[in-house]
Amino acid sequence: TFMHELGHNFGLTHSGTPHDKITNKPNHLSVMNYLFQMSGLLIESPYARFDYVDQPLFDLDEQALSENKGLMIPPGTTHLLGTRHYCNAILTTTTNVHKINWNCLDGISTDRVIESDLNNDKGDASDDNDILTVASEWDRLIFTGGNLNRQRNLVNSRIVLVPVINPLDGAVTRHPYYTTQESTPLSKGHLEQELQSDFQPGGK
Repeated sequence: TFMHELGHNFGLTHSGTPHDKITNKPNHLSVMNYLFQMSGLLIESPYARFDYVDQPLFDLDEQALSENKGLMIPPGTTHLLGTRHYCNAILTTTTNVHKINWNCLDGISTDRVIESDLNNDKGDASDDNDILTVASEWDRLIFTGGNLNRQRNLVNSRIVLVPVINPLDGAVTRHPYYTTQESTPLSKGHLEQELQSDFQPGGK
């Protein structure tokens, strides 16, 4: 969970792509995926592996799935042992990524061009998209705070929230003030300079 929440600070989402909000994708092999957040990825290792996406897999079309192709793993990939997906709203773990019984109907993985709701989102109109797409994550990490860093957005809009500590009870509040200088890229030194100038005599 720590690595999952840290991923949000790095700008990562539950969907594995910045373009949609679809969750529980079986081809999203990442700790950011709810399916793997708590138990880790099904990777050949004596320990649970928690990771972000390095090499994204091919898209999965829920209306045109091929069981004998599975996750369409690139040739030479041997460390991936399985994934998780939904069959009739029941979460299922599969231990063969090369052939997957997507519909869980006949017990074998030979059907071609079948339809199955792999991520169990048919009841959610906002996320009902049949194409499950995943992008790489390691090369998209945002080290300046990702999509949760409100301080960065305020600095870039010439507004800075200054923490003020109450000496009696230690309570911390943040007071906004407007800068008069041009906005600069966020850095630790920049924020320290902004805060120091506020507490100096004659500061904003």
